[in-house]
Amino acid sequence: MSQHYKNLCSVINSLILNEGKYTSDGYSLEYNDLDEHDQQTIVALFIDYDDRDLCSISENEKVDDIVSSLLVMLKKDTHESHEDFVNCLKTNLREYYAKRAQELINERCAELTSDDDFEHGRTRIIDRINGESRLVHI
Repeated sequence: MSQHYKNLCSVINSLILNEGKYTSDGYSLEYNDLDEHDQQTIVALFIDYDDRDLCSISENEKVDDIVSSLLVMLKKDTHESHEDFVNCLKTNLREYYAKRAQELINERCAELTSDDDFEHGRTRIIDRINGESRLVHI
């Protein structure tokens, strides 16, 4: 496991524990409910985890918006055009990583829930007939 992945998981675990909800079903957290700063932190960690490969820009479905904003910034070279480009880039990167981030958040929620259950002498079993899970004491 790479250090970048460990850092990403550590930040997500912390967000789950501090910002997430805990119910009888365990931990949950929605990426879209996080503030911009937390989303940007996750994006930065994903970019590091992806070996700083910026395919998130070139493969982004909004690549035309990003390129247009970049061209305006380069042509105008004003503070406002710089801000517009940065905001466009940040917004599109947060949206690009939203699905991957939510998948990892869901995985980490399940792991943290399982760890918490085990620490308290419980495990989840799934009813083979109806698929529902329930906690039982070990």
